Amino acid sequence: MSTYYRIHNKGGWRHDENVAHAAISPGNILELNSDNEVLKYATENGAPPSGRLIAVEDALQGNGVTDDYAADDIVMVAVADPGSEWNMLVAAGTVLTIGESLVSDGEGCLMSADDLDSGTTPEVIAVAMEEYTVDSGEAELVHVRII
Repeated sequence: MSTYYRIHNKGGWRHDENVAHAAISPGNILELNSDNEVLKYATENGAPPSGRLIAVEDALQGNGVTDDYAADDIVMVAVADPGSEWNMLVAAGTVLTIGESLVSDGEGCLMSADDLDSGTTPEVIAVAMEEYTVDSGEAELVHVRII
């Protein structure tokens, strides 16, 4: 992994802003609750019903990809188009090859579809655009393409 300074790489997306229900990091995949607040997508291997929502850095406030949002902050949200490329959080311990299918880990990050229980049909959200092992003990930003 390179050092990333932005969450968006290239491709189409629409900007939105929502209040954070709880702490969120740039690069998290998000969902909306009934109060129109965003929170980390919490279903392992699920297809987010709100679409491909990604928390992005709040550059207008001078914040970067390492500056988290707290509960009740206004979150800069990207509604990602299929085929667009992003630097998203991938769960610790994930070993990636280029083109590997990625699914939700149930904690706002992505993980390899190969890490699902045998016989589980993957709900692929993105594919890896770099070969990388997330071995720092915490989720890291990895270059992915949205499906």
